[in-house]
Amino acid sequence: MKTYKKLRVFIWVLLFFLSLGGLRLIWSQMTSIPAHPPAVKGSLNLQNWDFAENPLVTLDGEWEFYPNQLIPFESGSAAPARMQVLQVPGSWEQAFATEAKDSYRFGSYRLRVSLPRDTKLTFSIRLPDIRSASGVFVNGQPIHLIGRPADTGEGFIPGYHPSSVTFTADSGQADLIIHAASPSSMKAGGITGSVRFGEEGALTRTVWIGIGSQLAIALVLLIHSAYAVLLYLIGAQRKSVLTFASLGLFAAVAVLLDDGKPLAVWLNMGYETATRTILIAYTGIALCLIQLARLWFLKQTGKRIFRMLQFVYVLYTLFILFAPAYMVSRSSLFLTLSGLSTDLVFLVLMLRTVKREKEDGMFLLLGITAVVSNVFWAAIEPVTGPEPDFYPLDLLAALFALAAYWFKRYFRTSARTAELAERLQKEDKRKDDFLANTSHELRNPLHGILNMAQTVLHTEQDRLTEESRKNMELLLTVGQRMSLLLNDLLDITLLKENRVRLQPKELKIQSVAAGVADMLRYMTGGKPLELKLDIPETFPPVLADENRLTQILFNLVHNAIKFTNEGTIVIEARVRDGHAEIRIADTGIGMDGQQLVQLFQPYEQADSGITSPGGGMGLGLGICKSLVELHGGVLEASSVPGQGSVFSFTLPLAEPFRAAVYPAYPAGPDKNGPFGHDALSPAPLAAAEEELSPASPTGQAAQTARQEQTGWPEKRPSILVVDDDPVNLTVLRNLLASEGYRVETAASGREALSLLDGNGWDLVISDVMMPLMSGYELTWTIRGRHTLAELPVLLLTARSSPQDITAGFLAGANDYVTKPLGAYDLKARVRSLIGLKLSVEERLRMEAAWLQAQIKPHFFFNTINSISILSEIDPAKMRSLLEEFSAYLQNSFDFQNSEQLIPLQRELELVRSYLAVETVRHGNRLGIHWEIDDIPGLRLPPLSIQPLVENALIHGVPDKKSGGVIRIEVKNRENGTEVRVTDNGTGMDPAILGKLQGVDAGEERRGIGLANTDRRLRHMYGTGLTLESSPGLGTAVSFFIPASCMSGDSLQPRKQQKNSVSPGRD
Repeated sequence: MKTYKKLRVFIWVLLFFLSLGGLRLIWSQMTSIPAHPPAVKGSLNLQNWDFAENPLVTLDGEWEFYPNQLIPFESGSAAPARMQVLQVPGSWEQAFATEAKDSYRFGSYRLRVSLPRDTKLTFSIRLPDIRSASGVFVNGQPIHLIGRPADTGEGFIPGYHPSSVTFTADSGQADLIIHAASPSSMKAGGITGSVRFGEEGALTRTVWIGIGSQLAIALVLLIHSAYAVLLYLIGAQRKSVLTFASLGLFAAVAVLLDDGKPLAVWLNMGYETATRTILIAYTGIALCLIQLARLWFLKQTGKRIFRMLQFVYVLYTLFILFAPAYMVSRSSLFLTLSGLSTDLVFLVLMLRTVKREKEDGMFLLLGITAVVSNVFWAAIEPVTGPEPDFYPLDLLAALFALAAYWFKRYFRTSARTAELAERLQKEDKRKDDFLANTSHELRNPLHGILNMAQTVLHTEQDRLTEESRKNMELLLTVGQRMSLLLNDLLDITLLKENRVRLQPKELKIQSVAAGVADMLRYMTGGKPLELKLDIPETFPPVLADENRLTQILFNLVHNAIKFTNEGTIVIEARVRDGHAEIRIADTGIGMDGQQLVQLFQPYEQADSGITSPGGGMGLGLGICKSLVELHGGVLEASSVPGQGSVFSFTLPLAEPFRAAVYPAYPAGPDKNGPFGHDALSPAPLAAAEEELSPASPTGQAAQTARQEQTGWPEKRPSILVVDDDPVNLTVLRNLLASEGYRVETAASGREALSLLDGNGWDLVISDVMMPLMSGYELTWTIRGRHTLAELPVLLLTARSSPQDITAGFLAGANDYVTKPLGAYDLKARVRSLIGLKLSVEERLRMEAAWLQAQIKPHFFFNTINSISILSEIDPAKMRSLLEEFSAYLQNSFDFQNSEQLIPLQRELELVRSYLAVETVRHGNRLGIHWEIDDIPGLRLPPLSIQPLVENALIHGVPDKKSGGVIRIEVKNRENGTEVRVTDNGTGMDPAILGKLQGVDAGEERRGIGLANTDRRLRHMYGTGLTLESSPGLGTAVSFFIPASCMSGDSLQPRKQQKNSVSPGRD
């Protein structure tokens, strides 16, 4: 079977070789010139030649030659001296045998042609490339000049290209004189090619057939080069493709500078320029063949031969460019030998490849056959006669065969690549499925590990060493980042499977950006970073999915934090071309162009130079890009290494802001899709509200049970609801009002803070994503005034990811509810938090009443002793003391002390009774000054002034032997009422004062009574006791009641004062 295949291949090759030979013979026959008399001793007799039947002849033979003479032009002039007979075509070197080899040479050729006497034809002469300047004269008339031959080198001007001249010979004689000149750099001068002669039209057709063949070959070569360049640009970016294109270009130049030299004529090249150009073209062909052989056939031979040949050709190219002209013109033999060596190596390697290639080797074999055919006919030229002007078929056959092999190979490789790509896609799908399944399986054990680690860190904190504690915190950090990675893996799978369904709605980008910024402030890792928002309040709403928009901003800002060690991260927005453009700019390490190209590819990460545990897998930015594109926007990035990066993405504006420019936004997907209701959709709340309305049986039963359980029919707890969406505010107000709560709403965090000064709130419910001040920042501000128990905060969030929830708890939230809101869930959490707050209030009031009821033994015994002594010396004063002591005991055990507020006069009565008893004991050593303004209707917490007076009396006055003065002031100020108790005792130094002002000071340091008073005041008014003291000057303790809180029905904390503390010296 193998022998049969080889025989079949041999037969095909032989037939192809014979076909090429037959075509060459046909071409030679078509372009051949019939036999005719040769020139003899300067004369050629064509009187009997029939130019009508055979219009072309060659003027080959013996020409007269006059070395170093430019003979006269006159027809029939006598021959000058030193005439020689030279063979044309041929070199004139024998005529200058006695002269120096590097001398300037010139001379004249002369031939007398006898023509038919009665001819009326116009004749043409086709001159070959006479090197390197020539002038043509017929019958004494100058016909053509190429360059300028001269009798001295100074007047010589070179010219170099074949040309045709036309003349008439009415007399039947044509005396042809050709002046030729050549510089010393020429290796061979004179007429080295055949001079064709004949009828003008026939000669012109023959010339243009040759030039047309050259142009056709050059065009084919350039087309193949263009195809190769196109293939390279559209994806086949291989060196071999560009090398093939270069080969075609060099070959086209070489063809156009051969034979008729049309390129030299068009560009008016001189001999030197044309010679250097064609040598560079042939050298380029050899270099390209070497490069192709190295790229395609490297397995068949070593690298050394290729490197050696490439080095030789590069040196030769430099030689062509910079060596003197005479040296370049004489180096063609080197190029011929090296070119043959290169061709031989290439042919041998191709033959080896044919043996190895099972599929496309036949094309290579046919190309080799065409090259061998061309070499074979060139070798037998001395036997068959000269070749025609330009024979293109062998070159075309070799070119098409090799191109067919290379393109066939390329297309086969492309098919295999497509097959591999399909297999890779399937494997990629399997990989995604595996990652998704693995992510699901890993989440539960990972969260278990995190919870156990958090528990150990919390319960064993006192036992852990500093290094162990840091390791546990690092474990939690790595685990949290792994949790984010698992979430990204799930998201990337959903995006690839087109299972992400957006729930677009009108959103304020200010709200989302503020929430994300506040969330990430807790995740900066202690870096000196500043997060800035630069979004105007008037920025129009966008149409987006709140959950996904938060995810986009979170990933982009988190990425900026990750790669920014210090500086600023700015979130800004603007309107551009009818869309909202959001930009996140950082001052981090930046990226280069190559990193930007791969930035949004899954599993690709820029080499940041920053290493951190749990650095991720490069999924976040790819997810952001996909989510932005799902919204109809574009995510882009720009960066400068060392200066920072800017990420920007676009979103469609909400309907009212884009309707004039853009068509209506397509309707969103089914609300019952994979992500349930819209993130803030009132649908579930409205349904629950209807179900729980008083008109429904369920609502009536719930209301009865509610009143029985909470006891709130008379005093309704107050709830402040904060959200920038009016629809959500309305729904929440109606839902909570049906539960018996007093509900007020605020459209922003700042408005909520202003309302906090005017009511006694039991609960704050806030959305997380709000403009200017997010829910996180609002919660953090509230926690600066109230503890978790004094004013609970319930956050509403569209995302339930661990980082969102952690950010809320770190800001100080008591609890959170995930959107879409469930009515039962929301009401249960509200009831629980309000119950907690009311329980704390009750505990504080009962604690104050209990503390007052616990009369200190020394006070009781001192008073009894005073009464006993006065009974003997001053009975009237004794009776007065008994009345004051009785009033003090009655007020101390009064049930009103457990109430939230009492009139000012009630509190002052208790203080006066207490001071009356103490004045008897201290006598003239104690001075009391009262400054009480008339403030109608003023109510304040019970037992709020008496502990301050008792503190001043016990710790201020006794420290001075001369006694002291206590000043009690109740002053009406511009924004409220100030209560101030001052003594002129010894005071305290700054160290003791600092300890008393410490926010972490325990009750054992501050005193139980004053600590209780301070907590109640802060709970009521937002600020507690303020302590001022100087050594030797005394101490002042004061508190402030805002004007908005002086009504008995409106109690609410106020912004904390600068030195708000819980001082005491109980």
